[in-house]
Amino acid sequence: GWDGRFAIVVAADIAAYARGPARPTCGVGAVAVLIGRDAPLRFNPKERATHAAHVWDFFKPDHNVEYPTVDGALSQTCYYQALEGCYNLLADKIEKGGNPEDEIFTAESAADYFVFHAPYNKLVQKSYARLFFLDARRKHEKAKKAGSLNGNENPLAEWLSKPIEETYNDRSLDGILKKSSSASFKQRLTDANAVSKEIGNTYTASVFMGLSSLIDRVGGKGELSVG
Repeated sequence: GWDGRFAIVVAADIAAYARGPARPTCGVGAVAVLIGRDAPLRFNPKERATHAAHVWDFFKPDHNVEYPTVDGALSQTCYYQALEGCYNLLADKIEKGGNPEDEIFTAESAADYFVFHAPYNKLVQKSYARLFFLDARRKHEKAKKAGSLNGNENPLAEWLSKPIEETYNDRSLDGILKKSSSASFKQRLTDANAVSKEIGNTYTASVFMGLSSLIDRVGGKGELSVG
């Protein structure tokens, strides 16, 4: 049984880049999380998904410098792949555990708010927009299996059957997704992104910093409830 003690988890990092295009995203910050029973904020372990990959896109320490070794383009691809892995797995789990008559799981139906790891705000916006693309691909695959495809009326039609790796740097697709997700992004991520836009990327503290930002801004307006 529980002995009455709580745990404190501290997320902190040296969030600094060497000279170059990534340096303006550097940030500073640390987060401490108190964990225990009867918390006002709770996570459902049944509604979670994880992703891991052995990739040398970003690593440290290099004991000669304080900076990480980074492949920026590869790191962005890894971010997209982690997002895809977690989102698709979570969608599958929730759909399998729900009512078969419920609508398909989508970004807009999944949650009132989102919190992303935030290296820089543009990546968060592009990544959230890609959830709409993942929704369209999943819907396309389901319709294909059911034999109920409706031709090419979808503005995303030319990308729905492409290998997903070929879509990561497609600016035409990015533009369509940004336009279609803009209002939803503003509604669901403005509050969580507020702090990271002010202080930059805090690396390991980033998600928790976003969560704190969301709780402070939305909870302060009385729009969050305990649970």
